[in-house]
Amino acid sequence: MKSKLFGIFICTLLIFSIAIPANANMNQNIILNKNLPDKRSLTYNTHNYKSNLFGQKSLDIAVTNANPHQVSIFLGDGTGTFTYNGNSSTGVFPLGITGGDYNSDDNFDLVISNYDSDNITVLLGDGTGVFTSSGDFNVGASPFALVTEDFDKDNNLDIALVNMLDDTISVLFGDGTGGFGSQNIYAVGDNPADIVAGDFNKDNNCDLAVINTYDNYINILLGDGSGGFNLLGSVFLGSQYHSYAMTKSDFNSDGNLDLTFSSSYYPYVGVILGDGSGGFGTLTNYIVGYGIERFDLVADDFNNDGNQDIAVPNTDENTVSVLLGDGTGSFGAHQTYDIGNYSVGIISGDFDMDDNVDLAITNVADNTISILLGDGTGSFNPQIVFYAGEIPAGIITADFDYTPVPNISCIGSLNWQEVNAGTTVNGTFQVSNIGDTGSYLNWEVDTSTLPNWSNSWTFEPVFGTGLAEGDVITITVEVVAPAEKKKTFTGKIKMINSDDPTDFCEVDVSLTTPRLRVNQFVFIQKLIEFFPTIYRLIRYILTI
Repeated sequence: MKSKLFGIFICTLLIFSIAIPANANMNQNIILNKNLPDKRSLTYNTHNYKSNLFGQKSLDIAVTNANPHQVSIFLGDGTGTFTYNGNSSTGVFPLGITGGDYNSDDNFDLVISNYDSDNITVLLGDGTGVFTSSGDFNVGASPFALVTEDFDKDNNLDIALVNMLDDTISVLFGDGTGGFGSQNIYAVGDNPADIVAGDFNKDNNCDLAVINTYDNYINILLGDGSGGFNLLGSVFLGSQYHSYAMTKSDFNSDGNLDLTFSSSYYPYVGVILGDGSGGFGTLTNYIVGYGIERFDLVADDFNNDGNQDIAVPNTDENTVSVLLGDGTGSFGAHQTYDIGNYSVGIISGDFDMDDNVDLAITNVADNTISILLGDGTGSFNPQIVFYAGEIPAGIITADFDYTPVPNISCIGSLNWQEVNAGTTVNGTFQVSNIGDTGSYLNWEVDTSTLPNWSNSWTFEPVFGTGLAEGDVITITVEVVAPAEKKKTFTGKIKMINSDDPTDFCEVDVSLTTPRLRVNQFVFIQKLIEFFPTIYRLIRYILTI
């Protein structure tokens, strides 16, 4: 029954999707991936929103719109509200979505799997929330879920994805400019639906876990660190589990990666605990809502207790189930929250910047996204709904319009000793940008706050633009000493970020003048002139 529905749906959805009403009863499946990228490091959390890849300001959202063949971008304002920011074209019937920095410009980029054109589209971000295609790259038949990691440790992000109708996965290696080489192909079993990247055997190489819908196996492929993978073994879930979605986390706090996945046949979420060597223990199932076509789930800490929890959409009930973990690998009874009609994609993130985890879910039949704001106790507020374009399926969150922030820093001080009045002295100090990676600093001398004991200050240069993060510039200072004897003058030179005067640094300045001296030779001459006998007396004394 399941396979028949899937085959019929893929062939007919494009014909009927344009006419889908807002409250349509959809019994066919819409497939998407779980998109939780790791950037150049292996993490235990599926999506660690508190250490966002590009520095969190306010999280944004991108969704694949399957029928219009596009990705829609929504920029968040940090309150849980999102504004449409346009769309970018993809291949035919885009479903899966993942992201990272593929061209090394410190802006977030996107990669989309196009189910009906058998390729992936790479969309490069410009840092303002606008994405431009850098090309399409061929993969296997009906690409679906995909993940991104640096599989060959060359500091460029790579892609791994499942090809559902080929029963394979493809691995493509990034070149650091937004391009990808030809695919390496691995056979994995009948109808692979989801893929997860992580270090399952703790050898510091990235491994892969692939779940197969029709033969009900999870295959574990160990990475060799150079981009190659070898099948370690398989985990059988039972003859009718039919899972389309899987994710990773450390549910029992032992430092080993575990796996959780949802059933499309039963109202279950399953958990298997990893042993740190690539093996997994006994399957434990937890009751959730019902969903024949259940295609995504997410793991995160919803109640701020340091333990990983699970959330999964219940596609046929228009709800989401939340299970709270106890840190031992066990979960309590699920709580449900109302969302939209035929909900398939789900992500977690702090959308209102209150340090609590929130949820965003795509509602295929409503053409909407539901935002559930978390209260930090594991509960969620009623949904906030906004239009997401036609057939919103895959979903991802990151800070697309994040601008790296510079930070000005001063290096050195100025100290002049025994400087005669009116004398010009000089020295140097340095200014650096210690801000975010990829930031640029526009700086200047704050001449309004210079020490007032001299009326002559000269700087070279007095301002500058585009000082990159980590770079240093040397500034030469000249000052005329004041006309006061035996005195120490102090103060500070203030350097400011021209775009943000609250970002500043200061250089300590010190200058001392000597005691005022009379020419000794002139003094003796005057003494002899007024007392001529003294000269003869001094000569007599010196000859005795």
